[in-house]
Amino acid sequence: MKHCLADIPALGMLRHLHLLFVNCEILLGLLLKSPCLETLVLKDLKVIDSDEEPVNFASVPDCFLSTLKEVKFEDFAGGRHELSFAKFVMEKGQVLESISFSCYHGLRGAEFEKLKKRCFYLREVLI
Repeated sequence: MKHCLADIPALGMLRHLHLLFVNCEILLGLLLKSPCLETLVLKDLKVIDSDEEPVNFASVPDCFLSTLKEVKFEDFAGGRHELSFAKFVMEKGQVLESISFSCYHGLRGAEFEKLKKRCFYLREVLI
């Protein structure tokens, strides 16, 4: 899949992107080709939390610096790759107006509270 991304041109008119089951490397590749992206919705990213090392987010997509205003994590499970990407979004999103997390429906009680604390911790570390 990553080889396919090398051959596609920039997605200059793409404003809204909704992704389901994508890994961080492909996600970063798409973002690097989407300079005008305003809204990003990531749903059910359990696939991201694989045994692989987290992707090195050395390249900041142009949309993070100029157009990306809203990021939504749907069915968020709080895996290390998801948290790593959420931190990257919060650190690098220069015009980011909102970031939201909705947990997957099976997360309840103590697990939910633990995840909520991890998300708030990310925010506190960046302030």
